Amino acid sequence: MSAPLVTVLIPCYNQGHFLQECLASLRAQTVADWQALVVDDCSTDGATPGLCDQHASEQVQVLHLPHNHGRATARQVAVQQARGTYVMRLDADDCLAPDYLQKTLPHFDDGPKIGFVYTDYRHFGTRTGIMRFERYDEATLYRRQVAPNGALVRREAWLGSRGHRDEYNIGNEDYDFWMALAEAGWAGVHVPEPLYLYRNHAGSWTSQRVDDDRVFRSRLMLVEHHQAGFAKHGAAPQFLADTWLQEGIRRAEFGRHADAKAAFAKALEYRPGDWRARIGTWIGR
Repeated sequence: MSAPLVTVLIPCYNQGHFLQECLASLRAQTVADWQALVVDDCSTDGATPGLCDQHASEQVQVLHLPHNHGRATARQVAVQQARGTYVMRLDADDCLAPDYLQKTLPHFDDGPKIGFVYTDYRHFGTRTGIMRFERYDEATLYRRQVAPNGALVRREAWLGSRGHRDEYNIGNEDYDFWMALAEAGWAGVHVPEPLYLYRNHAGSWTSQRVDDDRVFRSRLMLVEHHQAGFAKHGAAPQFLADTWLQEGIRRAEFGRHADAKAAFAKALEYRPGDWRARIGTWIGR
């Protein structure tokens, strides 16, 4: 089979039961020049490896990893086998609107350094609605995440940047990735239509409410690993203030008021005038 225009990377850990719907959304694409690479990340549910193999075909390849790597590393392993000019990042429990590729691919012609194209999200499952993202701007990227995980990436840009780091399997692997592309000289384009279909369910990352600081720790790593970018845009104080503020809110939600006060106080060190952090420091008084 000749090299496809798009390779769709689908990491799959214990989510084989979603694959049929995910792959059906690819087969419904108005641009048919794609090949999928389903990456079974050493699933442990007893069903997913077999379900992945059931979908294997000339257009759907299956890769079984011998050890569990996590989403970030699984994508990095898989992209080495991608042959498409462009690489689509699609999770096994999500889907694409039929015209996703048709409406995103042309934007790579907007400029030679366009490295990725992303769209808004349409939620389905246990929660519905539209999630809007911002127009891409590098300076804004270092203050808040403007691009989501699901996006179409120029393979040359991915392989020409640092790619994914193992450390971000705890969270924010996509944010780290977009910063890596920016620091390699690539830019993004936002298509303001909800063409990526994000499934909300009990096992999804956004549905889990646990007392866990993984996202907080990964945000601190972003500042450590991307010092030059944060310095270029003068963004570190605001980003760190927001990081500690969010962590204070999370700790307060789980009744850890003393820890929350400490986090709000830390936020004030970076942004003394933040009224939300000032109010937070009064918790428990």
